[in-house]
Amino acid sequence: MKTPNITQERLRDVIFKTPPAFHYWKDKPQTGGFSPPFFNFIEGVLRTELDHNQIENRRCLEIGAGLSTLFFLSMDYQVTSFSLPDVIDRIQLFLEADDFAVYESLWSPHAGRSEFLLGKHAVDNPDTYACCLIDGSHSVHSVFTDFTYCHEALGVGGVLFVDDTHFPGPSLLAQLLDQLDSYVDCGRHQKLRAFKKVNKRKSFDNMLGFVFSYPEA
Repeated sequence: MKTPNITQERLRDVIFKTPPAFHYWKDKPQTGGFSPPFFNFIEGVLRTELDHNQIENRRCLEIGAGLSTLFFLSMDYQVTSFSLPDVIDRIQLFLEADDFAVYESLWSPHAGRSEFLLGKHAVDNPDTYACCLIDGSHSVHSVFTDFTYCHEALGVGGVLFVDDTHFPGPSLLAQLLDQLDSYVDCGRHQKLRAFKKVNKRKSFDNMLGFVFSYPEA
């Protein structure tokens, strides 16, 4: 991968040292669940697992947005994000106010629920992305809907990240990916799992033999 330029280094300094709060819950602004060790893990997996063609692809699809958006941009990825309107607005204001407008041309935000918006995008962009991050709504139906479309959009050889696997929805998806023959495990960091797509088969026809353990939230 390319060596980060000065602007990318400045953006990483912001992410790691003074992260902006793009989210809001528990009655106060929140930076989200990612921290430097998580981003170091993500970058390490991408460096290790992506082949040359995927590295040159440099396209990332993320369900949910936040510090992860800035991080992928700092890696010189073209990032397509599906997230709630208020989060999209805060990221846009950050890029404008903090003089990182150069990244606006690399970012394609879609404001709204991924369950309703992602399907058409996946149909229009099959096998397009080198990596995907599923970190939106953690309900079971949302997570599995997001995965169905991400599977279509992610190219063979690409990496799928699933965050917050301590929640039921992401946990069940991670268990599914462990048993599908179209994905192989390529690491975990705490609540974040990584999987490499090794073929295009959906493999859903043999799920009757799979075993799942429903986690307690």
